[in-house]
Amino acid sequence: MAHGGSTARTPAPEPAPAGRAELPAPRPEHASLRERAVEHVREWSPVYLAFALSRLLVLAVGLGAEVLQRVTNADPAHWRPFAYAETYPHYADVAVHGYTVDNAVNFPLLPAIMAGGDAIGIPMWFAALLASNLAFLVGIVGLAVLGERYVGPVAARRGAIYLAIAPFAYWFSVTSTEGLMLGLVVGSALLALRATPISWLGAGVLAALATLTRPPGAFIGLVLLAILVHQLHGRRIGARTVAAALAAGAMIPAAIVGLMAYLDHRLGDKLAFLHAQDDYNRHVTADGPVRAISSAVKLVVNEHSVGQAIELVATVGAAALVVWFAATAAGSRWEVRGWTLFGAASLLLPLATGVLWQMPRFALLIPPVFWALGRIGETRPRLHVAILVLFPLALAVKVATAVIGVEG
Repeated sequence: MAHGGSTARTPAPEPAPAGRAELPAPRPEHASLRERAVEHVREWSPVYLAFALSRLLVLAVGLGAEVLQRVTNADPAHWRPFAYAETYPHYADVAVHGYTVDNAVNFPLLPAIMAGGDAIGIPMWFAALLASNLAFLVGIVGLAVLGERYVGPVAARRGAIYLAIAPFAYWFSVTSTEGLMLGLVVGSALLALRATPISWLGAGVLAALATLTRPPGAFIGLVLLAILVHQLHGRRIGARTVAAALAAGAMIPAAIVGLMAYLDHRLGDKLAFLHAQDDYNRHVTADGPVRAISSAVKLVVNEHSVGQAIELVATVGAAALVVWFAATAAGSRWEVRGWTLFGAASLLLPLATGVLWQMPRFALLIPPVFWALGRIGETRPRLHVAILVLFPLALAVKVATAVIGVEG
């Protein structure tokens, strides 16, 4: 009984707005590091399992396709070993020869990792695969942990699982930058949310590295700005933390300026990473998105292009899921706006080249797409089952085609 004779009552929690996921309950702060680690692994075990099974599938199919080519004495000009699949030659060229006017389109973080591994006796292909897969593990778990804030734990887990088995998710396990960027982007956001000077500086370092991984990495600055605004509105941070957050934000343009200065020193062209796009017939213009969509529609209608139809579906689908996320996500509206802008910018940048090219691959690096898809899968069990069945089959096919039918 409370003082005065009346029964003490605990206020009932306010219901979540209609259509929005409930926010996760706060976790006890007194638990030891080991207890937190055990709780974390237990809570997110489906995500860890999805990572392990999906990477096993990618590895088994990739190596299996390679073995098949070897035992059948297939023409070496028409297949490539799994370790050297997709973009390996491009990043290896930078790691071995440094930047040229032709390979400057590749940003420096992954080639630096490959060259560093080679310097200590680790084969470049192994250093790249190890870095990509470990970063993807960090990224997919971080994606789920972050997603819990906006769509709830069930949808967050499902979104992460969908990402692991997505048809183009083999890019996270080959010599490419997808795994690195995902890990750095979600890691930067998670650190910023801790709202301490040290964590904000750490967020800035990861954001700068994301910027040096591939161009859309710089868009994490939009998310960090939104997190800072939310923390300022809630008066959760002091002057030192604000200064650290501003320093973190400055690291992103500093990384870009540093890359431009290096390219200018080596090649005499500080914009070499843009000019190298000419070899791929990609030119960034304001009307690029309109040109890209219209040309793809014409190819689908007039030439019945299956490839462009897939690109269109991926583009429209990703855009719709970003809008869905913006309309239904729970939690801080500033954070939701930041991630929405991140998604929009990540879609518009490749479209600005005027070519609809590899959009399913680019959509892999837009967390709101998979948070929204996880939310839809949570409410539609049949869709969830269909994804669990069809995505891995498509993933296996895409892995095989990364080895077979390519120029050796």
